[in-house]
Amino acid sequence: MTATGAARLFDLKTRIHASKLEDKMKKIVLPGLAIILAVSAQLNPGWAQVETPRSSPMASLSQDIGFGKVEIEYFRPSVKGRVIFGRLVPYGELWRTGANSSTKISFTEDVTLNGQAVPSGEYALFTIPGEEEWTIIIHKDTSFGGTGRYKEENDLLRFIAAPEETSDLVESFTIELSDVTDNSASLNLVWERTRVSIHLETDTDTQIMAQIEEFAKNPQASLFGSYARAANYNLENGKDLSQALEWVDKALEINPESFVVLHFKASILAEMGDSEGALEPAEKSLAISREINATGWVMKNEELLAKLRE
Repeated sequence: MTATGAARLFDLKTRIHASKLEDKMKKIVLPGLAIILAVSAQLNPGWAQVETPRSSPMASLSQDIGFGKVEIEYFRPSVKGRVIFGRLVPYGELWRTGANSSTKISFTEDVTLNGQAVPSGEYALFTIPGEEEWTIIIHKDTSFGGTGRYKEENDLLRFIAAPEETSDLVESFTIELSDVTDNSASLNLVWERTRVSIHLETDTDTQIMAQIEEFAKNPQASLFGSYARAANYNLENGKDLSQALEWVDKALEINPESFVVLHFKASILAEMGDSEGALEPAEKSLAISREINATGWVMKNEELLAKLRE
């Protein structure tokens, strides 16, 4: 065999050996690599993966009360057939009042919660549930999520609220503001068959009376609407009716054909016990509201007149 032939034969044998070695390596390496990739995908959330909804979705609510606003942000776990209070949420232990992170609550105006003063600001809402009573905690530190870094020294205040049993099962933990008035509301924590209600109040009355006093000092700068609103505020809140009558008369001097203010005057006189005097403004308000087809005010005046004529 020539030297050239020998070289070609050696090259052929080398390539065959390399090919067999490559096949063996594929059989060993590829399955191992697949296992490594599968494990890495589970451990590293940055890799592509299937996403599912949160089991405890986030919720937020905002409610105007008087001149202020209450805002709440929290997470809503579900019952899912479990026993909640006394088991999943143990009695006598600090609870973040929701899931995932502590509940945040903020007030743009000073309020009271069950009679306890809370300055405007943002707070964390923690609770300690119990069978007979709950401890409600307004906490000043909102920088952490759970209860691990909680320090009692950072509490603004604590107070007691009584739980009550609900007739229906509430599947998802719910925080709601109900029974909203000009200066109050009920802040309710509801889950499973338990409801805890906290009375929230803001001093709207003081703010309004301060405006009225300022307005009374400088009546020349006030308009028709200011007299009318001030008179109606006194009427609806059981305040000085003589002052309300004075203001409503001043409003009628500016606009004697206002059926709304005429109704206010009739209502004020009726509250003062002057049913006879209330008839004239009530009848005039009814006639004007009928003429312009103000259906709601027609009904109000008809109801008022029926009471006056009893």
